[in-house]
Order: sequence, then C-alpha cells, then structure tokens
Amino acid sequence: MKVWPLLAKEVRELFNEKTILVGVVLMPLIVFPLLGTVFTLASETGDEPQARQTLLFIDMDGGRYAAVYQQALRTAGFNLLVVHGSDVVGLMKSHQARAAIVVGQGFTQSLIDGKRAVAELYVLITSASLSEVQRVSSIESHVSKAIEVVGETIAAESNVPVQLYKKPISLAGGLIYRDRLMTAQEVQTMFQQYLSTTLFVPIVLLIVVSTSGTVAATSVGLEKEAKTLEMLLTLPISRMSILAAKLM
Repeated sequence: MKVWPLLAKEVRELFNEKTILVGVVLMPLIVFPLLGTVFTLASETGDEPQARQTLLFIDMDGGRYAAVYQQALRTAGFNLLVVHGSDVVGLMKSHQARAAIVVGQGFTQSLIDGKRAVAELYVLITSASLSEVQRVSSIESHVSKAIEVVGETIAAESNVPVQLYKKPISLAGGLIYRDRLMTAQEVQTMFQQYLSTTLFVPIVLLIVVSTSGTVAATSVGLEKEAKTLEMLLTLPISRMSILAAKLM
C-alpha cells in the first residue's frame, strides 16, 4: 500500500477545508509571532546605555587603591561621581543615580596587607521586571571587570602572578526598592511573583491556543467523517462562528 498518495489526498483536503486551515495553520502563524513579540518587549530595556549610567562612588577610605578602583570603574564604562557621606539612599536620590558603590575605611590598608577588601554595591530597582534583572546583571558584570583591573594593578606593583589577585575585592550590598534596602528573601519573593504573572500566563495562553486549535481541527475532521459537516454548514450560521464555537 502506497502511503504518499494517501498523504497527498489528506493534505489536499486539509487545504480545501477553510475551518481546518484556520485552526491548524493560520492560528499558530498569528499566535506564535505575537507571543514572540511579547517576550521580546519584556526583555528589552529602556535604560540608558551602560557607558552613560551614573555610578556613585561613596569614598570613606580616601586611600590609593580607592583611587585605583575609581579609575578602573571609569574604564569599565561608568560615569563615576565621587561623593562623601553615609546615607546611601539619600545620596542616590539627590544625585539621581541608580547604582552606588561604598568603599569603607580600611579598604586600601586591607589590600596593602594582602587581604581581600570589601566594597558594597547598591542598585536601585523600580520593578521586578526582566529588564531590571538584565540591568542589575550588567552593572555587576562591569563592576567585576573593574575589580579584575584593580587586581592586575596590585599584581604588577607587587611583582607577583596576577592569578593571586584576580578578585581582590568582595562585593556586598543589595537592591534598593522604594527607598528601602531589600533582604535576600524579599528579592527572591519579588522576582518569583514577577515570573509567575509575566511569564507563566503567556505560556499557559500558548498551551490553551495550541490545544484548542488541535481540538477544533479534530472536531471538524470527525464531523466530516460522520457525514454531519455538510448538515452543519447548511445552518444559518457563518463558518467563522462555527470555528469560533469549536475553538472554545
């Protein structure tokens, strides 16, 4: 028994029946690009390019390696603004900055003693969106590159292999939301809620649309096989109304 003639016959019948064509072919062609556009818009960020972002550098150390760190951050692409004070949130608001690094006292001395220094990175977020996650990750990545530059400088001055000073600075800090420093648990809960509402709903919609299209096509096929499709089409109802009812 030859399969190809039967397959060709089924394909011809598929394209001859408009209801099946809409449910199986046209609906995915409309829905999939639409969902792709939604995910693309969700992942795009409207923030300024990294090179133009203002980063506050709150210097409580005033030592040489604090200055080296500042230069490394400028090289990494930040518009660095050196300020002094202890109110991180207040300084960020007054300078309209969305990220800040705090270098405490003893920063330079720790590096001179061969110990790992600590710097605090604070990032202001406005929502638990994918664009904010990308922005925070981008800032952390550029700050980490600046830390590597500081390590290379220390290694060159100490005449030791650079591997020994690859990460001479540990990052602490956190995220600031609505003028308040969030705990790790609050950050996790916030982004879990975002994922459940923003990503889970489109996925469920995709499954529902795909399933309903398949069910509608199967229903039309069964109607045709049972010889009831012709009777259904004689009713004073448009074909699109019949298809919509089967999709539901």
